[in-house]
Amino acid sequence: QENTVFVLGLISKSMDKTYFIEDSFAKLPLVFDESDAFSPSTHGFVIAHGPVIVKAKWDGENLHCLAVGLPPGEPRLLSQQWLGRKVDLFGKRAISYTIESHESLASTFESPGKPVEPSHTDPTLCFAFSNFYLDDLEVMYSFRSVMKLLLARKGCVVSFQSGDKFVETDPASLIFIFCGNFLKYSSPSMELPSQYNAAFSAFGEMLEKEFPQVAKASQFFFIPGPDDLTQRGQCRVFPQKKVPEVLTKGLSEKLPNAVFATNPLRLRVADNEMVIFRDESARKMESECILPNPAVEAMFLKGLDHQPFSNVIKTMFDNSHLYPYRRARFPVFPSEDIALRLFPLPDTVVLCDTSFSDDAAKSCYLDCLALNPGGFSSGKNFAVFHPGGSGISLTNVQDF
Repeated sequence: QENTVFVLGLISKSMDKTYFIEDSFAKLPLVFDESDAFSPSTHGFVIAHGPVIVKAKWDGENLHCLAVGLPPGEPRLLSQQWLGRKVDLFGKRAISYTIESHESLASTFESPGKPVEPSHTDPTLCFAFSNFYLDDLEVMYSFRSVMKLLLARKGCVVSFQSGDKFVETDPASLIFIFCGNFLKYSSPSMELPSQYNAAFSAFGEMLEKEFPQVAKASQFFFIPGPDDLTQRGQCRVFPQKKVPEVLTKGLSEKLPNAVFATNPLRLRVADNEMVIFRDESARKMESECILPNPAVEAMFLKGLDHQPFSNVIKTMFDNSHLYPYRRARFPVFPSEDIALRLFPLPDTVVLCDTSFSDDAAKSCYLDCLALNPGGFSSGKNFAVFHPGGSGISLTNVQDF
């Protein structure tokens, strides 16, 4: 007699295209009798050796799959409720979270964001750039244009849930997040160090000469890209170390508040916890997806409400990990795996991903705001984020 069951386990696919669901105790074959079962009941990517929940009929030998989806992640606000009123997730200081009861979260789940009135008067603004080529004259020209407009207007327009608002700011309240790759034209390995040194030094000199107040008072964070030279060399094993100090000394002398960070980077700005990650996540998930998903085809199309980005974010958040792939193909350093985990979720995740296009995107899932600033090198796209009021503007040089 066939019984309908729900099974939680890791899904895999053999060389003969047979599917299995397994854990440390058993391994059961999955049979897809209907083509509809291949489409997950929820969005996201079903990746090889990833956790799934399967609804199936058990005949004593095989699981005849009816539907398959990702295990649901835990909303950020609910995690805060169970962890307590004061928790220190970033190793600096505890934050008091105002959560009265589980019932008070219901309205928050319906409309993304915190259950408190955001502050639009906070002058702090974060600017995020990806593929910021320091050796590309066109990229530097575009960045100069953004800086001149920002300083001339003494602020910019940011989109909040209540509408677009102009946020006044000053150089001391500006935070710039630059994600690699930092070089467009790579030299032979013996010449790479001098090329990095020259590019960073030239960028620091430009800021000090043309925008001295910004160079002196603003905060700068530099996060390496997939092909950048780090303290581990050109290593694509995550988490990535920072760019070596010997290559950035010229810039550090010009910008006293410059920080060369690891990838991923965790920040706390105005009590807003942020995680910034630079990787080609969409491409990796597409290659690791073992069940057909409409989002895979949408990867190669444009104008579909950024469906691929939403699927990438859901896969990461439901797995509570920035790098939820099988370690045989995409390894990580085991002792540093904790740096890639996403539990509990932060307020904001900045995923700098230019896998298939330079388009910017944003999404909100499990009370966590996620954004992709897009590519600045060719698309001239970037993101402006207001941490105090959870406002985001995805823009480009022409529309800024």
